[in-house]
Amino acid sequence: MKFEIKNHVLKKCIAESGDTIAIVPDGVTSIGNKAFYMCESLQEIHLPDGITSIGNDVFYACESLQEIHLSDSITDIGKYAFERCVSLKEIHLPDRITSIRDQTFCYCPSLQEIHFPNSITSIGDWAFSGCESLQEIHLPDGITSIGDSTFRDCESLQEIHLPDGITSIGENAFYKCKSLQKIHLPDSLTSIGDESFSDCESLQEIHLSDSITSIGENAFDGCKSLQDIIFQGRIFHGNQIEELIDSINNQNFKS
Repeated sequence: MKFEIKNHVLKKCIAESGDTIAIVPDGVTSIGNKAFYMCESLQEIHLPDGITSIGNDVFYACESLQEIHLSDSITDIGKYAFERCVSLKEIHLPDRITSIRDQTFCYCPSLQEIHFPNSITSIGDWAFSGCESLQEIHLPDGITSIGDSTFRDCESLQEIHLPDGITSIGENAFYKCKSLQKIHLPDSLTSIGDESFSDCESLQEIHLSDSITSIGENAFDGCKSLQDIIFQGRIFHGNQIEELIDSINNQNFKS
């Protein structure tokens, strides 16, 4: 295993055939873009304390990567950093991270558990799309929005806890979360994007926040099991659901 390092930045990892473990030397403070790009044989990566940032595409398509420890000194992780790490099962995000960028864990189908620090305030588009093994997610209180397609195709996701403070859910955010049965939307939520819950086949009940003012097109299309939407203390079912959505969007709902 060889490393190209310049000014404390690891520019590139040169993995030889059969290398399964990478131990990044002390003194490195940053991992540059694509440093471990498609290092397909690596199973473990050990990063030293003192690293503050991980660039874009750093571990992209490290298909054998199962274990990595991220030190609490890390404050920034770039886009696509772990995309297509198909063997990664669990990850603990550092306490000083404030955002999860676009497609950071996109198509990590083995990822079963992720630990969010309370410092997280935003999650980017497609961040966990295709994480087929995720069953439950607890989002920290500081998050105010969920991006487009963030949890799209998380087919095993059964439960998600949305904190008070979230004001918007992006387009396709939970598209084809086929195992999701129930979701309670916080009172702070004002808008739901197009097809946000489309094809959530197991979704049976939704509690809409009283402050909701906009529901996108086909937001609940293909929710075959959806029986009730609860809004302002009233239960709506069947054709009443479409009428409710229309009246909310036209701002003429009468309680």
